[in-house]
Amino acid sequence: MTESNKCILIVEDNPVLARILGLILEKVPLEYDVVTDGESAISAAKAKPYGAVLMDIMLPKMDGMQATKEIRSLSDQTAKMPIIAVTGRISQHSEQEYRDAGLTDVIKKPVNTSNLLALLSHHISTDEDAGAITEAKGWSGKDTFDVKELDQVNFTTVAEYHSILEDDFLPLLDKYLAAGGDVLSELCNSIGLNDAEKVEFIAHKFKSTSLVFGAERVSHLAAQIEIMGRRKHLAEAGETLGELSWQLDLAQVVLQKKADEIRS
Repeated sequence: MTESNKCILIVEDNPVLARILGLILEKVPLEYDVVTDGESAISAAKAKPYGAVLMDIMLPKMDGMQATKEIRSLSDQTAKMPIIAVTGRISQHSEQEYRDAGLTDVIKKPVNTSNLLALLSHHISTDEDAGAITEAKGWSGKDTFDVKELDQVNFTTVAEYHSILEDDFLPLLDKYLAAGGDVLSELCNSIGLNDAEKVEFIAHKFKSTSLVFGAERVSHLAAQIEIMGRRKHLAEAGETLGELSWQLDLAQVVLQKKADEIRS
């Protein structure tokens, strides 16, 4: 990349995941901008020659695939610019859909440091940039967690993101713990209204955030509800929501205990 386009564009509506991506880029260091929807991504790409784009797929206003198609048509520079799908939905079929839409590559959420930097290193155009990224891949965080209550929380994941987020970790964890009840209420109301699109959107976002904090059972159940919303089949969503509520209660107890330990 030249000096004029060393900046990376992050397109992500989940503030926790956007912050994680940004902090990983800071380890290189690479500059970055953040936008939260597909239309804003197009406007940003018009205004500035980015070195690459990290593109969420499920976005408000315009999804990541449509935004990619629009960005590709803007100029010769955007037609060749690496645009990497950052998504929790990866299968052989979906990967082909992403590439057909013009995406260069794909990485699965939740993103970790080594995987993202390896992918960026592969797509960076100069030896100097690739070398800086490769060097940053060797960075590892200093914080560790006691491996307890693993049935509820994956503490390897927690350690990874605590290392990445550093001082931002606890405020974001506190926000996640506080928001759980509101998310369940929103899902309950949306299921009651048979609003499948809203159910899918809320569950997708909660699934991704739960993975960051190691709440894998919660994330798995949220993923089930997301699929029900996508298929517009909510008949069993209420029952799954009840199980999700139970698993969230258990995970919150463990995560609150861990938050208290970190503060002490």
